[in-house]
Amino acid sequence: IEQVTAIQSQLNTMQASLTQDKASAAVDKAIEEGKLAPAMRDWGLAYAKQDLAGFTAFASGMPAVVTPGGRPKPQGQPAATDLTDTDIAVQRAMGLPHDAFVAARKKEGA
Repeated sequence: IEQVTAIQSQLNTMQASLTQDKASAAVDKAIEEGKLAPAMRDWGLAYAKQDLAGFTAFASGMPAVVTPGGRPKPQGQPAATDLTDTDIAVQRAMGLPHDAFVAARKKEGA
């Protein structure tokens, strides 16, 4: 009986570790894709540990709302830009549309 109990304990530990690894991978992927803010990592882990399929469905249905690095995506701008934080601040301060600002930067050769 002791051996069965020990094996059951080891199995439970391995399953918990596997669940943790899968949950971490799913949450990290969602953060990398911008579908989950880095500040929501703990919430995402708790959700993914309890219902990995539910979290995966949630994340796959979400639009990308955060750019890599954790900045919120500006409304009305394409997801992929080569603008720095300073460029974005200047663009907003000048009130220029994203496309016009990018075109002006390219024209300048910056």
